[in-house]
Amino acid sequence: MAKDLNDNKTQDLLAVAKTTNADRQKTYREKQKSLENKRLNMTLDKDVADKLADMVDCFDDTQKAIMQRLIIKEYNRMYGVKNSKLKQYTENKGTKKA
Repeated sequence: MAKDLNDNKTQDLLAVAKTTNADRQKTYREKQKSLENKRLNMTLDKDVADKLADMVDCFDDTQKAIMQRLIIKEYNRMYGVKNSKLKQYTENKGTKKA
């Protein structure tokens, strides 16, 4: 015998278990992997973290967005210098043999 669909007073005996925070986090991380994102977990010196927080507040942006911009800007700067070690590395990294 099925439960009366109009009955909102009787509890379901076979209620679906609620999703835990750990389950939601696991699902989120799996989704990020499928989007080809890479998780970065690190600790910053307090003064650097404070500077990042200032930038987040000042520019009303996320830590992720600011870190991405800073890394891309520095990467491009380092790649563009004369005799760039980074440029040499990236051009040769697929040709190195073990």
